[in-house]
Amino acid sequence: MSDMKINIPVEKALNMIGTLLEEIPLLEGKEETSEEYQEWETELKSSIEIIYGDWSRSSLKPIYYILNPIMMSKGIDRDSIHLDMTAGKLIELKTQLTAMYKTLNRMSDKGSSKGHPYLIINSIFRNFSRFLRQMHVRHDNRGQIIPKINDEYDVQDIIHALLMLFFDDVRAEDPIPNIAGASSRIDFFLEEEKIGIEIKIANTNHRSKKIGEEIADDILKYKKRNDINYLFFFIYDPEFMIDNPIGFEKDINKCSTNNLQIKTIVSPQN
Repeated sequence: MSDMKINIPVEKALNMIGTLLEEIPLLEGKEETSEEYQEWETELKSSIEIIYGDWSRSSLKPIYYILNPIMMSKGIDRDSIHLDMTAGKLIELKTQLTAMYKTLNRMSDKGSSKGHPYLIINSIFRNFSRFLRQMHVRHDNRGQIIPKINDEYDVQDIIHALLMLFFDDVRAEDPIPNIAGASSRIDFFLEEEKIGIEIKIANTNHRSKKIGEEIADDILKYKKRNDINYLFFFIYDPEFMIDNPIGFEKDINKCSTNNLQIKTIVSPQN
C-alpha cells in the first residue's frame, strides 16, 4: 500500500479502521444479508471514502473487488490482486484492513514496535472477560488469583495493573476542570498518548439508559481538556444488562468530534 496519502489526520484514520477490525469477530457466523453485517459494510465503504477520498488507488482494488465481486467477472485488470474467492469475505477483508492499519500505524509518529497505544487499549478491553476467566483456571485447582468483582473499583484496579504492562505513565483519578463548581476526576489519564479512560460496570440498577446519561455528562467535562485527544469508555457487563451492545457503542461513538475521538467498548458481549 504505497499510495496511502490520506485526507484526514492519521490518528482519526487509525480509529476508523481499528474499529472496523474490532467488529469483525462480532460478525462471524452472521449472514451477509443480516442487518449487522450490512451496517458494518456500509461503515467500511464510508470510512474508505472519508480517509482516501475515492476508490481509484491501486492499493484499494483488493477491498473494492471483495465488496464488488461482480466486477471481477467483467475482465477488470486483476494485476497485483490475489484473492482466494472461496474464502469468506470477512477473512479477506480482515487481511486487507489489517495491512491498511499497519500502513497507517507506520505513518503515525506514535507507532512503535509494541503496537499503537489505541490498539493496545482496545485489546485490553475487548479481551477483559477472557482474561478474568483465564485467571480462574489455576494449576492443581488452586484458589482464584482474582476474586469475584463487586464494583467499579475492582474493575479499575485490574485495568490499572494491565495498563501498566504497556504504558510508563498511568495517572489514576486525574482532575477534570470544574463545571458549575463541581469537581470530578477521570479514572485514568495517559499524558504522553493524550488518552483518557473511564470505567463503568453494568448491573440491575445501572443499565443502558443510566450509563448513557453518565457518559453524556462525562463527555461535556472532557471537552474542556485540551490534553485529551482520545477518550475510551469501558463498560464491564458480566450479566449482559446492556441491550444491543454494538448499537450502544456506535451511538456513544457518534459523539466524537475533530478534537476528541470517542471509543466505547462493552465487554463481554453475547
